[in-house]
Amino acid sequence: MMFTPGGGTFPKAVCFGCGQKGHRGGDPECKAGPNDWADCAPARFKMKVSGGTHSPKPPFSGGGGGFSPNKGYSPNKRKGADGLNVAKSDGICYAYRDTGKCKFGQNCRFKHIDTKKVKLTKTQKKNVTVAAIKSLKSSMIAKAKEDGNDIEGSDLNQYLASLMQIRTYPRVKNGVEEINISALATSALLDMEKNACFDSGSATGITTERKDCSYLNESIEARESVRIRGPSVGTPQCVGRGPVVYRVKEPKNFGVVHPDGVLACTGNGGCEFRVASQRIMNQKGLRFIGGVFSVGDELECVRTKQKVPMNTKEDILVLDTEGTAADLFDSPALRKMVDEVRSGIRSPLVDLTPFLKA
Repeated sequence: MMFTPGGGTFPKAVCFGCGQKGHRGGDPECKAGPNDWADCAPARFKMKVSGGTHSPKPPFSGGGGGFSPNKGYSPNKRKGADGLNVAKSDGICYAYRDTGKCKFGQNCRFKHIDTKKVKLTKTQKKNVTVAAIKSLKSSMIAKAKEDGNDIEGSDLNQYLASLMQIRTYPRVKNGVEEINISALATSALLDMEKNACFDSGSATGITTERKDCSYLNESIEARESVRIRGPSVGTPQCVGRGPVVYRVKEPKNFGVVHPDGVLACTGNGGCEFRVASQRIMNQKGLRFIGGVFSVGDELECVRTKQKVPMNTKEDILVLDTEGTAADLFDSPALRKMVDEVRSGIRSPLVDLTPFLKA
């Protein structure tokens, strides 16, 4: 509830026009003329509301103390918090300039100026830079191919760094998959022709044997899609991506399929390895069942209950293999099977008989 000064039994308001108490300037009972001022009207107040001169006061209902807000009114003024007219500032509303929004709307005392300038966040700036460099790399690779040259990813990155005169730091790009292979430390103890390590920490199937891959994507994007880590193996590099298939000894003609496997190269002096991923197999429905005292370990397909016996050699859990993926015929039917394993609608333990070469 709001109480109006001057109302009630003890009126307090004084009309600055006629000097009488109990009403306001412009009220019907006020006898003062349009240019009349009472002695009680402060000179400073009269100067403020009249802009320095006395101007006619139009009839006004609801003013206070003989004051009419229409005096000296102009479109560029608005009523301030104290009830007086306040000139609109010449300043710019920073909130509206930077965001296009202002909580005061049309009542804001500052100017709302539309601007096409856009301030990007750090993330947006980074995305623009990455997109520009990616486009530049693609153009350079295409131009090199036209001239009969093949630019490697590392050589291209070094050239771009020198061209832009910037300092670069080694880092993993967005979307790069890191593969930690703990079994690489001891894989050299095994016969890689007959065994594949079964590693619980590996992010996918990975091998240095090209014949374990039924087909390969050897593009630059594929080679740069993973970074391999493992103790005591130097720095293995990805040379291609594709389905890694380990043909198991039992049951005959069956194989364990890693749909997004990695073909790696360790260079001179690096150990060779063949690794199956327990994590991926478990996600796809091929679970590990432990035996007693390292005897009776096996893999079991949760769909068909088909089992694959496993062995422990040199304290390493292994799959006994026989034959390779090179014995498979690359066909639309084979690729469809790999896609079904990838999507999870088919077990990674596959009967490979329909895909074997005649």
